[in-house]
Amino acid sequence: MTNAGHTVRILIIDDERAFADSQSRYLTDQGYETTVKYAVESARGYLKSSGAEVNIALVDMYMGRDKEAGLKLVRLMAKHYPWIVSIIVTGHADLENASTCMQAGAFSYIQKGPSPQALITETVKKAVEKFRLRSRLATIRPSVIEIRKVAEEVLQKVHDIEEMLLRITDEVEVESGPGEDASESDGGPVRQADSQ
Repeated sequence: MTNAGHTVRILIIDDERAFADSQSRYLTDQGYETTVKYAVESARGYLKSSGAEVNIALVDMYMGRDKEAGLKLVRLMAKHYPWIVSIIVTGHADLENASTCMQAGAFSYIQKGPSPQALITETVKKAVEKFRLRSRLATIRPSVIEIRKVAEEVLQKVHDIEEMLLRITDEVEVESGPGEDASESDGGPVRQADSQ
């Protein structure tokens, strides 16, 4: 699946080889580029070397004997690879797990079933939209930070000018004395001579 020349890259992390391979083939047929890792350690190694190229991750919740392996990977990606949109895929779904995964940073939580392809396809499409939005925000963020910095500098200059004007006003009042009118001379008000 491409958009403006960018191929969406999906990392599939699942110790069930048959499921992982079938998802890889299916998503590749949909136009995505996929990489499969069957163990947590190989997934971590791949992320260290190629994490910048990953856009979406399909992560199995339970791998080996670790019931939180997928959750740990989602937390790792949320912390070190925040552009990756992660989706938990599990055969052991329950509401508590779903809530925990979402709090850890997962975009979605899908239960494996006899035919989860349609659900995975739809979820991946939504994850791609989320990834593209994150990418746009990442490019805009430096500009926003720069605009904020310039705005703060301008506000500081305005504040400095206001203080300077207050000092000038205070000095003028001290020099002319309180209540004096600038139109009055030292000898008092100017009067017109009588014409008679």
